[in-house]
Amino acid sequence: MTDIIFHIGLPKAGSTSIQRNILQSTYGYMGKFVGCKNNKDYARQFDEITPHEDILIWKKRAYALASNLLEFKNKFMSNEKRLIISHEGLSKMSNRYSKFAKRPIGFNKNIPIHDQRLNISFYLEIFNNIIWNSGNVKVLLILRNQPEWLASLYTQASDRIKKASQKDFEQQINQLIEDKDDYIDWSQWIKNLKNVLGKDNVCTLLTEDMNKNEFWYKFSKFMDIDINWINNKKMLDKNKENVRNECNKMWKIRPLKARQINNDASKFDKINKMLFLGKKQTIDEYNTERDKHIILEDDIEKKIKDYCYVFNSRLEKQLDRNDLKELGYL
Repeated sequence: MTDIIFHIGLPKAGSTSIQRNILQSTYGYMGKFVGCKNNKDYARQFDEITPHEDILIWKKRAYALASNLLEFKNKFMSNEKRLIISHEGLSKMSNRYSKFAKRPIGFNKNIPIHDQRLNISFYLEIFNNIIWNSGNVKVLLILRNQPEWLASLYTQASDRIKKASQKDFEQQINQLIEDKDDYIDWSQWIKNLKNVLGKDNVCTLLTEDMNKNEFWYKFSKFMDIDINWINNKKMLDKNKENVRNECNKMWKIRPLKARQINNDASKFDKINKMLFLGKKQTIDEYNTERDKHIILEDDIEKKIKDYCYVFNSRLEKQLDRNDLKELGYL
């Protein structure tokens, strides 16, 4: 029997650090790999097909991917009892839209409301019940308090948001709340995942705990990784940067990236001209007109917390904790 563990994110919740510092040198890890070719990175292959708007196409590709994964495992690590797939992109909603149009903020406002909902549990249920017959399907989900997560997510996407600014950030927050977007209801994520996979096959951790021994003990037990080996990697010190900083609620807006609009333009123009702006202007010139950072102002943070209060009250009970307020959730 071979279990498969999906670490599905969240993005901006320590995923890259965990992948690089722990998982990448863990036996049985099948990706995400930085710089690895796609045919050897099974996490990226899962990200490319999960989820898909056409369920029949998705099933066909998922069957093929699972078969290739097991064939590789049986050939090179036949005694391994669990495989690990890690990709923060697996928590996205749909592959029908561009990379930065899948999240509840920084997204294309023209996306139909029904496509702004979490559906990874639906696909994992199919994968668990129909496709993966070799063992259990498990999920590691690492959460982050919504105000800081949304701010970090916005700035991550800001290199593709022409008018990225404090004003635009707050407008998108207001739109999210007005639309009653339940994508940031972490309690619903946990409920859905446990319903389809079983209580013991879902592990939920908090980014804010990454500097605590208890976080890594639970992580190591669920992922079947030696805790002493993790401690030797000094991850507790490496992840202090992910801990909430009460004195700093500022995120840097990323510079815009070049877009190759005209195929007949010179290489210099393709790299330096932002033709989609409506006027010829270098990236550097345009970036000087944009805000340099966003701030999680007290009023917008309170607005997010108020909207998430019911969600996070349920979350506190699910996790059997009473400290979510001090961690920025309530």
